[in-house]
Amino acid sequence: LGIGCGTGIMTHEIAYKYPEATVTGIDLSVVPTIRPELPNIHYLQGDFNELFQAGRSNSETAQYQPEILDYIFSRLLVIGMPHWQF
Repeated sequence: LGIGCGTGIMTHEIAYKYPEATVTGIDLSVVPTIRPELPNIHYLQGDFNELFQAGRSNSETAQYQPEILDYIFSRLLVIGMPHWQF
C-alpha cells in the first residue's frame, strides 16, 4: 500500500519488481497515466484518513486494513497525518 503515491512512481516500481504482489496506491489527486499499466497495480483517489478510519471500512477498503497488509509505504507523508498510529 503506497500512501500519498503522487505520480505513482514508487508504487509502479514496487509493482514492477514484485509482479506476484497486489500493489495499491492512494492519493488525494488522480494518479496520471504516464507509465505502462501493470496488471497487479490499483489506485484509489481519496484521503487515507477518511478511507481507513477504524470501523469505517467498506467492501473496497476492507482489504487494506493494517492487520491484512504486508507492507505500507509513504514518503514525506507523516507531516500530513495527524493520527498515524492505528
